[in-house]
Amino acid sequence: MPIQQLAQSVIGGLWTSILNMPVIAIILFIAGILLLGVEIFSPGFGAAGISGLVCLFVAILFTARTVLEGLILSLILFAAAGILLSIVLYSASHGRRSKQLILREETNAESGFSGTPSYTAFLGKSGMALTPLRPAGAASIDGHRLDVVTEGEFLPAGTIVEVLRVEGSRVIVRQLAGTQ
Repeated sequence: MPIQQLAQSVIGGLWTSILNMPVIAIILFIAGILLLGVEIFSPGFGAAGISGLVCLFVAILFTARTVLEGLILSLILFAAAGILLSIVLYSASHGRRSKQLILREETNAESGFSGTPSYTAFLGKSGMALTPLRPAGAASIDGHRLDVVTEGEFLPAGTIVEVLRVEGSRVIVRQLAGTQ
């Protein structure tokens, strides 16, 4: 059988199969393809991709004439999805657009990045409690609104405070001596 006749036979058989598919299988197939497309182009934990694969699997079960045919078609579907996923992952990590998709620089202190801001510049400075400090609250120190904490005492809003020490992101204050 020449290749042209074989191609026409396969295409004709495929077209006949599509025309004989139940409507629900066609809807599930289209929904599955759309959900897989959403999964490829949007970040997430895989809900759209898993739902898409389930829709495609159910569409195959509705279309298959025998259980064996359904299993074979499902294996082909999952193999195709695996190949597509590997191509997408490979192109994301090695392709020309990988610089846009993957952060290659390190975000560490040596590169100038810091996870928590340094409040050591406020040591010894004074300001005013913006909220009641019971013992935590907010204070304005050098024109900056900071979350502060006292050593356990209650201080009403408007109290003049001074920064005693800084422990990571905790700014510990006390009432400035000689003020009420």
